[in-house]
Amino acid sequence: MVYRTRLGRQPALIIAAAGLAFTGFFGGGLELLFFGLFLLVGLVLGELLPTGLSIEKTAAAWPAS
Repeated sequence: MVYRTRLGRQPALIIAAAGLAFTGFFGGGLELLFFGLFLLVGLVLGELLPTGLSIEKTAAAWPAS
């Protein structure tokens, strides 16, 4: 979320992919699953926050969309 708001979409995706690659290389499947879910939530929140919604409204609206 921080990388998306400060750097933009493309660098945030590269950083997320690199993080997943390192987690997959050094960790196992379980670590990759949990870390991947946290990365996904961070990327989604980073995409939805520029719409002007607060974190509470974004979290409430995310499962509905």
